[in-house]
Amino acid sequence: MTLTTHTARVLLTDLPAQPDLTEREIRERLTATLVRIRARRPKAGQNAGRLFDMGSEQIVDDLNELLYADADDAAPLSMADQAKIHDRAKRYIIRRNASLNSSLSHLKDPERKVLLAAAAAGFRATGVLSGDQVDERIAALHADFPWLAPASVAVMQHLRLRCAPAARPAHLPPLLLVGPPGVAKSTWARRLADIFSLVPVLIDIGATSGATFAISGVERGWSSAAPGRVISTMLRERVANPVVILDEIDKIPDSVGTNRGSFPSAFEVLKSMIEPASAGNWICPFYQLPFDLTGVSWIMTTNSIDHLPPAFLDRVRVIEVGRPSEGQLMKLAAQLVAQQMDGSDHEQVLELIRGMLHQRQRSHRITSLRTLQKMIESLCARLTAPGFMH
Repeated sequence: MTLTTHTARVLLTDLPAQPDLTEREIRERLTATLVRIRARRPKAGQNAGRLFDMGSEQIVDDLNELLYADADDAAPLSMADQAKIHDRAKRYIIRRNASLNSSLSHLKDPERKVLLAAAAAGFRATGVLSGDQVDERIAALHADFPWLAPASVAVMQHLRLRCAPAARPAHLPPLLLVGPPGVAKSTWARRLADIFSLVPVLIDIGATSGATFAISGVERGWSSAAPGRVISTMLRERVANPVVILDEIDKIPDSVGTNRGSFPSAFEVLKSMIEPASAGNWICPFYQLPFDLTGVSWIMTTNSIDHLPPAFLDRVRVIEVGRPSEGQLMKLAAQLVAQQMDGSDHEQVLELIRGMLHQRQRSHRITSLRTLQKMIESLCARLTAPGFMH
């Protein structure tokens, strides 16, 4: 079942929804609207309300003077009417340009276009859930990752409370999954994003040279200046509540040094982005404009919390997870084998896998999910190779 969406606000700077309208186009819209409203012949004193949404109320701030003038339905607009419309259009253009110059003058044209396009399209919060939908999706998540039940239960408890009064967009508190390598912590997070119709932002700290830059972006003035992946994704996808998946955060360096000084640790940046008080008015270092990040969910993974800053740990919910049991490994093996080869050889492969798992267990060797997948790939390749005799 596809989940619905809600509209949401992310850009906290007021930008016109249609910044490219010319003065002539504005006059034509005002004229057409005035003629249409007069044709309805509203009663004297009736509030005509907002004529149309062009991103600024200044266009129609005193246009009500025109709405109830004595005129026949089919009569053309008077010279006075046209003069007032011309004046309103000109004033709007002046105010719109002043607003753009004051808010976006520090940006280059391509960057301005990105923000204006996002402002015009608007943002949405995805994964709107009722209580029943929460249970259905958590059941599917647990079926795929039963050994990660502590994480799935934590998500279920939070979303049940959040969505109990009424359907709301999916959102999670900052979660930190702590467990041994190779137990599918980040795979679980990606599957959660898919099940709950959330847009994922994937950042592998171990494979990223600058964690701070990837998360928050690089400040203007540097040759490598760019927005971070979180803001870039929100602007590109027009989404207010992505889920950011940070893998191996224990590999975040204490600071990032350059020949012009050092940047703060990514942990300091993360604190400002996950703390509700600062996330609600977070200043992007690249765009130098405020964004609302309170709809963003954060799921982080690590093998150990021994070297993580206490101030950071105080701001996240730590969830310890373990390795899958042998029975859970065999169930997963059956799924992986079914994906890689025809059904006639399934049982043969699974019997071989079962024997290999027993042997590893007797020799006290740990079998991670990565190890299991390599075993299956190797066996399937041998059994399906040309000339192999069954």
